[in-house]
Amino acid sequence: MNDPLDPEVAVLACCLINRHAIWTAIEEGVRTEDFSRPTHRLIWGTMRQLVEVDQVPSLDPIVLAGALTDDMLRDVGGRTYLHALASSVPAVSLLREYCQLVRRAALGSRLRDLTKRLTDEIEKRPDSPEALLEEYQEQLAELALGFEGRRGSVPVGSAGEAVLAELEFPSRGLMRTPWGGINEITNGLQPGSLTVIAGETSHGKSAAALQIVDHAANQGFKSLYVSAEMSTEELFIRLAKIYGFDSACYYGRRAATEVDKQRVTRLLEDEKYHERIMVMDDLWDVGQLMTEVRRRKPDLLVLDYLQLLVDPGGDRTEATSAFSRLCKKMAAQYQIPVIILSQLRKQSAQEWRSPSLKTLNLDRIRDSGAPAQDADVVLFVYRKLDAETNVLLDDGGILVVKSRNGVTGHFPMVFDGGRQRFMETYDGGGY
Repeated sequence: MNDPLDPEVAVLACCLINRHAIWTAIEEGVRTEDFSRPTHRLIWGTMRQLVEVDQVPSLDPIVLAGALTDDMLRDVGGRTYLHALASSVPAVSLLREYCQLVRRAALGSRLRDLTKRLTDEIEKRPDSPEALLEEYQEQLAELALGFEGRRGSVPVGSAGEAVLAELEFPSRGLMRTPWGGINEITNGLQPGSLTVIAGETSHGKSAAALQIVDHAANQGFKSLYVSAEMSTEELFIRLAKIYGFDSACYYGRRAATEVDKQRVTRLLEDEKYHERIMVMDDLWDVGQLMTEVRRRKPDLLVLDYLQLLVDPGGDRTEATSAFSRLCKKMAAQYQIPVIILSQLRKQSAQEWRSPSLKTLNLDRIRDSGAPAQDADVVLFVYRKLDAETNVLLDDGGILVVKSRNGVTGHFPMVFDGGRQRFMETYDGGGY
């Protein structure tokens, strides 16, 4: 029978009863060799094959049994064992803790094996303690790197060879924003990069992000847009507004002119709205996000917005920092640009009348300084306020407050509210 207190059993059981659990376990670094029992290694390896190669949407004992040959099924204990396994988990919410217990136990086992081998070698080579010490240190370092999920140092020449190969045979084109001046100083949206787009409420964060997504689709790139404040229908309407769709009649009385109906029809005939732009409005945990990224394989991931997507429980600063690090890790792991939208701490109306790089700095990002530290690029989106009425004007712009690959700059723009887009008004002199 399964021991419900065995963390290996708990990890496997979680994966069989929760469709996002296996991605969480993979994210935590669980590997086939971490399982001590051969049957558990076989079950884990088969589950990874099912989700990563066969791309099944979810796992359960029936799906898993169907993927095993008769001999393999007999080796793991039959269908009865798989069903018993799925009913033996204490709490799915503790999955990350179970994963760490499995990994620590595996590390302890490898350390014991390494120590035993060292002891045996000392008996065989009593005159070579220095050489044994060096070998032991190297093997300890390999264990540490494997446990931390790092690759360690590599010859810089191998990195140079990868650069040369990319220059000679580009794997894909460079993804650019809709704004030439910003592309010039940020080098566009680089694979593996994290970009933060920040702004106050109603200043155009989502509009800028959706404009980037639409522009990426026109370049042939596939995007996943995750929103915590807009429904999928509203996201489509916001995208349609870029091409002139008048949403006022639709929201007011579910009506539209023939011209607007034709606009929507033409958009739906465009393959990018079926193949290149995916939207999601029901994200409830990180595991689900990892599942969607692996399943959809986007070229660009947009998260709208940070303060709504972060788990509100516990310390908000720590939760925001952890989510920011996760986004940075996903960008690096999948080699895609990730964009996080974030609110800014409010400032006075006077400051918004004449925004500058002096008044809009990185410490204005709400809740935590981690997103600004983790990001490769930070863009502040703004619209000016009327001096008398404090009403938002169409005049605005985008400030590049941080750029690891370039310089900072201020780019004045006009916000077209009807089409929900920022339009450049500078002639290349926006630095």
